[in-house]
Amino acid sequence: MFVTTCGRIFYPARSGADTREMRTITLLIAAVTVFLLPVPAGGITAPADSPAATDPWACWFPPSPGSGWSMTIHRFHTCAQCETAGAAGVSNGEWTAYRCAWVPIGLDGDYFLFLPSDTARAAAPDPYLDGLAPQNEIAVDDAANLTGAPDGRFATVHGRLTKFLVLDLGAGEEGIGDLEVHYALQPGDVLGMVMDVHFLDRNGKRLGQGQLGMIGSGPRVTTVDNPSSKPYRYLKILTGLNTVLFDSMKAAAPAE
Repeated sequence: MFVTTCGRIFYPARSGADTREMRTITLLIAAVTVFLLPVPAGGITAPADSPAATDPWACWFPPSPGSGWSMTIHRFHTCAQCETAGAAGVSNGEWTAYRCAWVPIGLDGDYFLFLPSDTARAAAPDPYLDGLAPQNEIAVDDAANLTGAPDGRFATVHGRLTKFLVLDLGAGEEGIGDLEVHYALQPGDVLGMVMDVHFLDRNGKRLGQGQLGMIGSGPRVTTVDNPSSKPYRYLKILTGLNTVLFDSMKAAAPAE
């Protein structure tokens, strides 16, 4: 046994071998912790008045659900980069406040900008995706290309067995009706693919399930039938091991 006081580790009287073993275990734990936790990298300095300037873990914990903050599609590799962009947005009048937080995505994660929910609702609601949801479980390259109307720019989704791609239409932007999906398959996917799509309400409650069938080369568009008439905010898609390109997704209409 050992106890800690003010960050120091004291070992009760033991043999030399026992002491060396305990110290080895302690060093291993410290090394694993440093490896796993996403300490902000250098290269960009956060604004002097931002939390990240004095606290390296300022971006560690995301706002809790219902706390009045909404996750945006603004994604960064370091806390300092996120803080710099957030402060610039305040200076430019794009938003009145911001928070940065690390959000896990599959086995990795990145820093995302959170804005007050009222700010997110101030924009005119639209039926298109706002971005990845915090509950997303798989890697997506160029995730910002998923948002808004189709424009020929694609996000690459790297499917994982039993894991879900989770997408968000946005706070106050719930949709109703079927889902329109703009996609493109990889050149070798000549047989096409089918994915289960779960429609969830703003609280994450499952409303219904449809199937996304994709076939053919080049950019395509298809529709996923939604069996529920209730407003949905989140889409939870079981991708399997497939890699697929998505340009845009759109609800039939915004919920009133």
